[in-house]
Amino acid sequence: MKPYNQNTWVTNGRHFTQHAVVLDKEDLANDRPLRNCPAIYQEYSEKSYELRVVVFGDVVRAIKLDSQSVDTALVDWRDDYMGRMAVVEVNLPEDVEAKILKFMRSLDLAFGCLDMICAPDGTYMFLEVNEQGQFLWLEDKNPQLDLLRSFIDFLFIEARIEHDAGHVSLSRYYADSAHRVDTDFALLRRKIRARVRTEEGILSRV
Repeated sequence: MKPYNQNTWVTNGRHFTQHAVVLDKEDLANDRPLRNCPAIYQEYSEKSYELRVVVFGDVVRAIKLDSQSVDTALVDWRDDYMGRMAVVEVNLPEDVEAKILKFMRSLDLAFGCLDMICAPDGTYMFLEVNEQGQFLWLEDKNPQLDLLRSFIDFLFIEARIEHDAGHVSLSRYYADSAHRVDTDFALLRRKIRARVRTEEGILSRV
């Protein structure tokens, strides 16, 4: 079971997020809580590992998420997505990649992030596709993936503009002064918003 909306809260300076959990029949004995808390239910599938497959036009990048090697990520890899879980690129079977591209074209999607499972018997299982899925966190964990470069290539190809994105990488962006300026502005915006909320709270009590 996983919630429709991802809930996040902070306790004692620590961030917590509600992800998918495994339920048994006893948890579903009373349907009153289910009516009060709508969620997404699906049959649990055993897995050897999970995949985040990023499609950039005709380019398919399959990233293996070694979730089953980390206790906290056995059910939902998001519980450890910036922790110990290893992420590496793998090659999908040609027929699986062809089916992915056919599926994306049937939905008229040029870009998307697919979540998949590789079962213990080697079967690939499709879970969902997000047309605005996140992928840069993968390169953040493994700089060798060069997903940002693939994304830039995709944008230029879609715009039919000649380009050379060979030097682009997330690590270079982090090291660039423009990123530091963006970070400084983001910090300033957070401080201003916090100040405004504080002042609004004071005025509401006057």
